Amino acid sequence: MREIEPLNVSVLIARGYCCGFKCKNCPYYPKYIKDNEILDNVLLNIHMAFEAKLLTESKNKQAKLLRAAKKAVKEPDTGVKIIRKSAYYVIRDCAKVTELYLPHYIYSQLKNPIQMLEGVFTKAECTDFLARAKKDLVTNQLLNLIIIDIKKQNLLESAGLAKTPSLDPGRFDEVDDDDIYGDYESTGFTEAAEPDVIVEVEKNTLQLLLDAFNVKS
Repeated sequence: MREIEPLNVSVLIARGYCCGFKCKNCPYYPKYIKDNEILDNVLLNIHMAFEAKLLTESKNKQAKLLRAAKKAVKEPDTGVKIIRKSAYYVIRDCAKVTELYLPHYIYSQLKNPIQMLEGVFTKAECTDFLARAKKDLVTNQLLNLIIIDIKKQNLLESAGLAKTPSLDPGRFDEVDDDDIYGDYESTGFTEAAEPDVIVEVEKNTLQLLLDAFNVKS
């Protein structure tokens, strides 16, 4: 039997409400509540739509860690009894690293990321991503990873080598795809202001992204 591809998160957002049929990429919160029109503001923050789609498109379970990480940054003792003070800071700081670098990790788990992410992003999302990369070091680091892969792929194609089929385990359903971090979540978390860091971004980078990801609009 042919496997049915899950609907893209953009399609689900465009619908404007939850269908209640437990779509794999459901962008609403709480999930799977029929006619619910509330988007998951933690995962689909409009200012981080590029990274949010990267996480949502992945089938890697760790991609769902963002909400729990944000909770642990704010309240490291959630769900556990802290006996040593140092444990409190270990949990908090590990969660902060996860919050900042989870998209980088998930991206790195894709065997053929450029190929696998074709058609996922919009031009507006790529433009916003580049704008943030100019002033935010963490975002710029993710951009650099992507640019390196794009240039590698372009070199292979120019050498006449065909794209290799993706064998990425993070893009396929696991036997148990429940959100194992779901009961750790919280709402109403306010993100801290981003540091004002100036980072150089090439002028032709936007077109490079649009071409690589086959962005239509």
